[in-house]
Amino acid sequence: MGTLTHPFCTVHAGHRNGVHRLLSVAERWEQLFTGLEEAATIDNPDEMLLARVNTWLGAVHLVQPFKWVSWGAPFPERAEIPLLSLVDCIKQITRIVRADRTNEGVLWGALQSGALIELCRVAHRHAAGQPIGRLEDLESQA
Repeated sequence: MGTLTHPFCTVHAGHRNGVHRLLSVAERWEQLFTGLEEAATIDNPDEMLLARVNTWLGAVHLVQPFKWVSWGAPFPERAEIPLLSLVDCIKQITRIVRADRTNEGVLWGALQSGALIELCRVAHRHAAGQPIGRLEDLESQA
C-alpha cells in the first residue's frame, strides 16, 4: 500500500497502515515555502487554496492571537520587510490573514505581491528554522 496524504494535512507526512509520521519543523517550513511559491502563480484562487495557505502558515505558528485590529503599525514597504523583527513578522502575517476574513483579497494580494513570502522568509531567518514560540513569550524576551 502506498503513502496517502491529505491536502490539508500539514502535521502528518503520510498515513500508512494507520500509522502517522509527523512532519518535522523543517518539513513544515519547506511545505510552507513550496506551497506559497506555487500558490502565487495561480490567477484565480479558490477557497480551498486559501484554506491551505492559512493551514501552512498556522503549521509553523506564523498566525497567532493578538489584538491586530488595534495594532497601529503600518504595513511595511517591501524594502523594509527584511529589517522587521520576528515579532513584527508574526504580527504582520497575522493581520493579513485576519483582515482577509472581512476584506476578501487581502491575503491573495499579499501573496501575489511577494510580501507574504518575504515576511515568511524573514521570520524563518529569525527563527533559524526552529519552532516559533508564543507571541507573548517572544514579546517579553524582546
